[in-house]
Amino acid sequence: MMDTSTLIQLIKDTRKRKGISQTEMSEKLGVSLPTYSRYENGVTEMNVSTLLKIVEILDLEIFKKSNIIDEADLIVMQEIIDKYKK
Repeated sequence: MMDTSTLIQLIKDTRKRKGISQTEMSEKLGVSLPTYSRYENGVTEMNVSTLLKIVEILDLEIFKKSNIIDEADLIVMQEIIDKYKK
C-alpha cells in the first residue's frame, strides 16, 4: 500500500508541474477551493472517486513512473477510470 503523504506530495508536485492551479483542480473535480486545498494539505481525506478523478486529470502515467503504486493497483484504477468514462 502506498504512503498517503507521498501520494499527496506527488499530486501536488504533478499539478504544479503541469501548470494547473488549485482553483482549476477544484473546478475540474467539482469541489470548492478550500476542500481541494484541504486534500493537498492532508487535512481532509479524499474518497476513492476523487482520487480516481485526480489521477485522470493529472494523467495515470505519472503514477506508473512514480513506483508508489504497484502494477495491480494501476490496472484496477485504469479499469475504474474507463468505467467512469462510459
